[in-house]
Amino acid sequence: MNTAVKIPQGLATSDMVREAMLAEQKWQQTGLHITLSELQ
Repeated sequence: MNTAVKIPQGLATSDMVREAMLAEQKWQQTGLHITLSELQ
C-alpha cells in the first residue's frame, strides 16, 4: 500500500520518499546531478 508520509513541505507518498532516497544514493555514488536551469 502506498501511504502518505508527512514531511516539512507537506505530504509525500511512500513511493516518492523511496524514489528520492534512491536518487540521493545514486548522486552520492556518481556525483551526477541536474541543475534547475537544465531541468527548465
